[in-house]
Amino acid sequence: MTITSQNVVVYAGDSQTVAVTLSDANGDPFTLSASGTVKYRVAQTSHDSDDPEVAKELNGGVVMNGNVAEVTLLSTDTNLPNGIYYHELKVYDLGDVSTAMTGAFVVRNALSMMGALSQGQSMLSGRVTLSVNAVKFP
Repeated sequence: MTITSQNVVVYAGDSQTVAVTLSDANGDPFTLSASGTVKYRVAQTSHDSDDPEVAKELNGGVVMNGNVAEVTLLSTDTNLPNGIYYHELKVYDLGDVSTAMTGAFVVRNALSMMGALSQGQSMLSGRVTLSVNAVKFP
């Protein structure tokens, strides 16, 4: 079962982690098999699968931490024009495919303050946590 309306808001050029908690149809923590994979996409619309703005997959920007899929978005990933995009996370496991979550990916304008960091400054990143129940796998 796909969980919809899992919306994320980012500021253009910010680093962000999107964490998606996966559960099976019984509500138990989902365990990805060794042959399974997870893919995450951000696109202009849900019909833009051929040309996504952002494409991540397991061990390429997506890591599984138990039953949590953690998607790491770099500043280059979120450096998009202000607007509302579509994002989704799919799980491919044991011959099955499940769209675990979909929603709006909102990019807001941010001031550009690029340049070297001064001593005493640090880089910060955000984290968005989404809970997804009832991934259809047994």
